[in-house]
Amino acid sequence: MVNSTRNHFQCENLARGTALIVDPTLLPLHRDYIIVHKEGQSVPSLKQALFDEDQLYLKPVINGYNITLCTSDHKLLGVVVEYKKHLRKDISARGFNER
Repeated sequence: MVNSTRNHFQCENLARGTALIVDPTLLPLHRDYIIVHKEGQSVPSLKQALFDEDQLYLKPVINGYNITLCTSDHKLLGVVVEYKKHLRKDISARGFNER
């Protein structure tokens, strides 16, 4: 699964336009980035998994939101295993001498 991020994230490397590669077969570990869908919401969100005393907490990557306890209302869709960020908007295949 690949998802392009849309918001400004606390993690500098996950800025707008970053493609996320998600493995839906993995279980999250402490501090993994995960894709979570909460019942009643229209789209899944990117969170950071935090474990404390066998409880999973979901830390938002968007500034200004609170850490929440993962409940039965949440469905874990996968763990982010890789991301790809283009450093330029123009990513065409032109060579150096073709400008």
